[in-house]
Amino acid sequence: MILEEALSFGNEHKDREGSLSKPLFQAIEKSLDRNVFVDPSVKARLAEYLTLKKISPSAREKTMLCLLGPPGMGKSLIVKSLCAAFSWRLIRIAIGEVRSEDDTIIGGRRADMNATAARIVHALQGSTEEEVCVLLEDIDRTDVSGVGNRSADFFEILDYVQDYAIKNRYLASPVDLSKVNFIATARNLSAIPPGIRERIEVITLPSYTEEEKLEIARNYLLPDLARSYPLGGAIQLSDEALRTIIRKYTREAGVAELKASLKAIFQAALKKFGPDQEKGRIRVTTRNLARYLGPPRFSLGVDGKPHQVGLVTVLGKSEKGGCPISLELLVLKGDGKVTATGNIDRMFHESAQVALDYVRSRHTQFGVEEDFYKTRDIHIHLQEGAVPKYGVSAGLAILTALVSGLTGRPVRSDVGMTGEISLHGRVLGVRDARDKILGACQAELKTVFIPKENERVLETLPRALKRRIRIVPVDRVETVLQQAIVWDGKESA
Repeated sequence: MILEEALSFGNEHKDREGSLSKPLFQAIEKSLDRNVFVDPSVKARLAEYLTLKKISPSAREKTMLCLLGPPGMGKSLIVKSLCAAFSWRLIRIAIGEVRSEDDTIIGGRRADMNATAARIVHALQGSTEEEVCVLLEDIDRTDVSGVGNRSADFFEILDYVQDYAIKNRYLASPVDLSKVNFIATARNLSAIPPGIRERIEVITLPSYTEEEKLEIARNYLLPDLARSYPLGGAIQLSDEALRTIIRKYTREAGVAELKASLKAIFQAALKKFGPDQEKGRIRVTTRNLARYLGPPRFSLGVDGKPHQVGLVTVLGKSEKGGCPISLELLVLKGDGKVTATGNIDRMFHESAQVALDYVRSRHTQFGVEEDFYKTRDIHIHLQEGAVPKYGVSAGLAILTALVSGLTGRPVRSDVGMTGEISLHGRVLGVRDARDKILGACQAELKTVFIPKENERVLETLPRALKRRIRIVPVDRVETVLQQAIVWDGKESA
């Protein structure tokens, strides 16, 4: 039975032939703009990749396109738009739902009585389209543990660009994938298995600014909701209401939470007024927003917040985008013990040691006891302990908190910072500086310090954002210590 089924499927599959279609690349931008907001730089990268791939397939051999970005960035919508532009049929495979014991990527062994052909191959059977797009969602969630290593399966799939075929373990014969376009999505590049990472061409989707989120809400989210709900056309939201939702009800680089909040407003309005409401308009403003969404989830603004000793805002980055985190430091009587808590990694401990030794080498300059590292215990804590923290970008904040704690001078509450530090006081570049600045802006910080090595990121920020927040590129820690710490009751600008 298994042999007959395999032969039948194999013969039907081998009959599939046809010439490659001629994609209309000029339709990319039009199709994208119709369905999703896409940064112009991303449009250019997509057009360049797809054009070169079709003109000269060997130029992109051994690679697969991967859209990298946080949730709510429209990665799947981009792929759908490309399929619409080129008349590709779309096959979606959620890698996060594929378990090691499954045979979704590659068909099962012939010895397995329950084996079926792989989903990809089955989807091609009987298709009349000339080209197909296989969307591999969340490849950073690939299971590479235990038996049934999915990474090995991916290597077989990616090899299609070399020989246009893959040996399916069920059919034991080549499967022609020459007309299949593989596109992957991912949230975290570092979580993608190294072997796969080497064989993908990554296009990073930049986080949305507040103005872009407003545009997306007006041009995409609200019209879609208006078509989906009976009262849709009667509901109106002011720009200030939308800004309040973005600032006080969401924390994200994309618009997934914004979409959920707007959907909640439509549902609440439908429940309150009923589907037959036709008179007048339902206006949602900042004054009545809480009736629909409840109290704000996040408190913003730093006006009135006291400056505190040993408390510094670190510009961090999570899966959802930029996220300022509070770093606390206490100096206690003791024998030189240094403790660091808050679900941190080894590199954070190393950054703390660099900061400690720098202060030791400059103790006279800071007016600190020479043997403080022998007579004081130091406890450093990053809040939100349930969230893992990685990297060395907190080094500048650790140093600032340490100098503040040892001198008793408070740190300005409206300041945030990111940067690795060296033993000689240099501020070194970090990753994701743009996202960190966007997160600081959403938290309504007034000043942020970033490494001078990351200064070019300012060119990617809109003028409206740069008017809301003061961004100071620095290459020496002294600049930060002078301006972030309140010396003699005076704040430096």
